[in-house]
Amino acid sequence: VCTLYPGVCTLHAGTRSTFFVYCKRCLSIQSGKLRVRCRSCRQMTLTLSRGPSCWDDVLLPGRIHGICQSKDCRGNEAEFYMKCASHPTSEDDVSVALDLILPNIRRVPCIGCTDVMDVVLVFQCSDRHVICLDCFHRYCQSRLNERQFVYNPVIGYSLPCAAGCENSLIKELHHFRILGDDQEEEQLVVET
Repeated sequence: VCTLYPGVCTLHAGTRSTFFVYCKRCLSIQSGKLRVRCRSCRQMTLTLSRGPSCWDDVLLPGRIHGICQSKDCRGNEAEFYMKCASHPTSEDDVSVALDLILPNIRRVPCIGCTDVMDVVLVFQCSDRHVICLDCFHRYCQSRLNERQFVYNPVIGYSLPCAAGCENSLIKELHHFRILGDDQEEEQLVVET
């Protein structure tokens, strides 16, 4: 069930998700499924030595190892990837993990509207400010209209925490897909 904004989807009642992705097929933020395979043979036959305990274990290569069960493969490095949980997917149909979008287990109110929503974006600032996806969409849209995206030579054009916290630029730019394809293209044109 989608809300008013094209890139923002809410979960069906009773659905709990730990991971969220941007799905190109759904053209929206969706619940995600974490998958693992052997980095060498790319088969889903790796028995892990331990499970991931943080996003860095999932996003950074070489942090988790195991034993590949495929015949003639001596691979031992895990490769994690995400899939959209909203529909069946092929092996090559992967989605981008949105590591800042999380279930609001602690029931923290949004810094914009003060509502307590089930799914939120948590900024990487020291205060870990929380914003609901509707307010995040409005924040991104207003900053885009005001040409306030910030350029970083490593990240590209991004936005900081909505509260103005230092060192809080969003590193994974797929979070801005919440604007929809037309707005993201406008962002690229406006900022160049």
